[in-house]
Amino acid sequence: MSDNLDPFESPSLLLDAAEISIDEVELGCAKFVADCTGPLRRHKNPQTGEEVIYITLKNVLPSRIRTLTSQIVDQIKHSLDQATCDAAIMLGRPNAKGVYFPIAKTVADFHNEAAHRLRGVDPLLRDYLVQLNTNELGNPGLYNFLKLCGPNKHQRIVGLTAKTNASLSASQIGFFSGPMEINVGKWHRTKNEIEWIRVGPGGAFSVSGTLQDALKPSVRVVLLNGKPPFDKSLPDTLGLFLKEVRGIVSQITKIATRAG
Repeated sequence: MSDNLDPFESPSLLLDAAEISIDEVELGCAKFVADCTGPLRRHKNPQTGEEVIYITLKNVLPSRIRTLTSQIVDQIKHSLDQATCDAAIMLGRPNAKGVYFPIAKTVADFHNEAAHRLRGVDPLLRDYLVQLNTNELGNPGLYNFLKLCGPNKHQRIVGLTAKTNASLSASQIGFFSGPMEINVGKWHRTKNEIEWIRVGPGGAFSVSGTLQDALKPSVRVVLLNGKPPFDKSLPDTLGLFLKEVRGIVSQITKIATRAG
């Protein structure tokens, strides 16, 4: 927290900067997915009989998207810390040493963390932050988002997945038998391809025409692996957590200014 900034100016600036960066991420993602899909690759394991169909990618995901996403996560997390510090001082704490927005994995660890990080903080502020219950059970979405803030997170923070944009009619299915999973969506980074369809041992699958024409696969840029709570597109996910944290910062500000 800078002495040159007014109370709550720092968290506001951090969130505004994050919002601008999300706009850039959205443009970068749109440009990447517009022309990234290459030909499909089919591979059948001769030992297990399992067949996997991969979407190959023509381009590498730009490192700028990963870097910006890492910065956005930092800015959103630090805005909560800054707002908590500003409120603590405004409500009478002599300094903000050791004060942080509390998060922890388990409920028990969260209450221990809150007691440690909010020592000497005004009861109104402490009660609100504890009530947020930012842990794996209380608010798993926000907890899992904030825990991304850490060293080397940019290496794995962004992922790719794929989905089918069409429904097959009976006339399009050439042949189908055995177990099959569509939209597996697992990104193999080293080969830069996405596992899309998996046909189990003894199964077979074909369509009239080409798979790409029939199923119209599309690639999405996502946070981590695109599984809940990060199952929307990367810019949409970042925007949702930005909105949630803006609301929390706004409430922290109201508690401090009303009671101060």
